[in-house]
Amino acid sequence: MKTQVIIPSTLGVDESVLIKTLSILSQVNPLLVHFDFMDGTADKRVYDGISAYRALSSAEDFRCIPDFHFCSLAPTSSLTKCLSGRLPVSSRVSVHVESDADLSFWREQCRKQGILFGLSLFSDTSLNPRWVKTYKPDFLHVVTTSGDGSFSSNALRTIEYIASVFPGSTIVADGGVTATTLPDCVDQGATELVAGSAVFKQPDPVSAYDALHHLALTSQFIRGANVGNI
Repeated sequence: MKTQVIIPSTLGVDESVLIKTLSILSQVNPLLVHFDFMDGTADKRVYDGISAYRALSSAEDFRCIPDFHFCSLAPTSSLTKCLSGRLPVSSRVSVHVESDADLSFWREQCRKQGILFGLSLFSDTSLNPRWVKTYKPDFLHVVTTSGDGSFSSNALRTIEYIASVFPGSTIVADGGVTATTLPDCVDQGATELVAGSAVFKQPDPVSAYDALHHLALTSQFIRGANVGNI
């Protein structure tokens, strides 16, 4: 799968804005689109990203690959629902280490279907290196907002730690990504950034996406130059 720096998030998409969302995605033409599944066990939010994906993917011109994030402490039934459908090869599924899910089992279920498996961490969770060695994820997903919705400095430290201990890893920063916070995420080692409100809630979502994409590439170039000079 080719690298995509900015991954648009459809959190909040419903049938009332479905046509608009499809129009934006067709213009942005991303490889991956992020879908959250929230059942209220991790925080108070509830959102069925599985249904949102199925609604969008039923459109003839939808060509994106889903990037599912199960923001749940008890995701087993929703994972079963998700993987029982036919997902495109190279779809992505990330499950929280804080959850009660059998991570080894779900990793194998994903691998059998050609789906990439990721480990997710909430902003206040520090990575235990044994998790990476035990579960061998294809990518690591870090929620970069705290429970009150503010951007998390602790999450940035987690991203920095992952990048230093597991260089070359795909590290996804998800939450509160804006033109202001994006450079810090990239500087600490994030390779992909999930952007929802910073794209879809802007007056011109396509231009907003393009601007974030350009900023991310520029930030990555600067970080690469700095790392190379250490």
